[in-house]
Amino acid sequence: MDISQGDCAINCSLFKGSYAVTGPVDRHILVDIQVPGCPPSPAEILEALSELRKPTVL
Repeated sequence: MDISQGDCAINCSLFKGSYAVTGPVDRHILVDIQVPGCPPSPAEILEALSELRKPTVL
């Protein structure tokens, strides 16, 4: 299970276009959930973790 946390991980934010940045995390690995923010608030992180705990219907 992978969580992309923060604007830099999700869309490269202010580092976009830098020679050292190869793109958002989801370009390289499968991300299960994204938590936006710079930085994300503790409440947003807890909400994302709660979403991951919900059962999925197959």
